[in-house]
Amino acid sequence: MATRLYVAPDRLVAGALTVDGDDFHYLVRVLRLRVDAAVQLFDGAGRQATARIAQVGADEAVLDVGACEPAQDIRAGAARVHALVPLIKGERMAWCVQKLVELGVSSIRPLTLERCVVRLEGDKALARRDRYQSIAQAAARQCRRGAVPEIAPIDTLGPALADVQEFALKIVFWEGSTGRSLRSVVPEEGVADIAVLVGPEGGLTTEEVDAAITAGFLPAGLGPRILRAETAAVAAVSILGYELGDLG
Repeated sequence: MATRLYVAPDRLVAGALTVDGDDFHYLVRVLRLRVDAAVQLFDGAGRQATARIAQVGADEAVLDVGACEPAQDIRAGAARVHALVPLIKGERMAWCVQKLVELGVSSIRPLTLERCVVRLEGDKALARRDRYQSIAQAAARQCRRGAVPEIAPIDTLGPALADVQEFALKIVFWEGSTGRSLRSVVPEEGVADIAVLVGPEGGLTTEEVDAAITAGFLPAGLGPRILRAETAAVAAVSILGYELGDLG
């Protein structure tokens, strides 16, 4: 299979494309690709194109890009899952973002919740969001996704609940809902957009659960065991993918 490379949507056009910086390092220094090697480009918005390396210089390469076409993994009518996940300590958050992208989520919204250990504001929050977006791009490239999920700005629970108010299905995963399975809240008919909310290391507070339910979220459990925050997010999306026959 051809090596995949993310290209911003406004740069994915037929013709010559110059790559430098990290992309050049990845293609030429890491993968050691040379002239005539095939590269599959994708813009993260549902388009792709086949290219070949035309020139390799000291610090940049020129690709000859063919015609653009729709990404093959984009399925019309597939459910779009939007993950509302807490900020998680250490590299476990990076792992969570990576796996959620691999599983097919459409967006990830990191949240600062009452019991979150991690607190980020200002420039630190912006920098961390940019890092998560880079991780999402790399994960989409690796798992051959045509779309790169958006990493929303780090926010609090209230605005996040308001933004998904019109979604057809909203689920909050809470250890107090062990008697209500995820399968029981997924409708038989297809839904376009689904929001899933999981709690942080210490769990959601009663007030946060009540706020989610008031906003139309259905409480559900993931079994009798208490899962880490990143495990709960990945498990929830995995089960949804199975019940819905894959995600968009």
